[in-house]
Amino acid sequence: DVDSTAPQGFTSDYTRVKQIAKNLVANAIKFTDQGAVTVRISGSSDTSGTPGEGYLALAVVDTGIGIDEKDHNLIFESFQQAGRG
Repeated sequence: DVDSTAPQGFTSDYTRVKQIAKNLVANAIKFTDQGAVTVRISGSSDTSGTPGEGYLALAVVDTGIGIDEKDHNLIFESFQQAGRG
């Protein structure tokens, strides 16, 4: 789902953005046995007035099992994986 606010192009570390997007989508698919996985892309130009500045947002929304609230802090730790449900 590409929002009309998404930029037509942007400058970034292509390899890193691709890796992050691929991992987010792969995990969403892995933990979604039923339902759907949706990728949404949106963006905005910066309101600071600097030409060419803005952001690109990539959201992966799924109906999977999610992460137990007590394990939310684990997603920011290196080499950690939260359990199912």
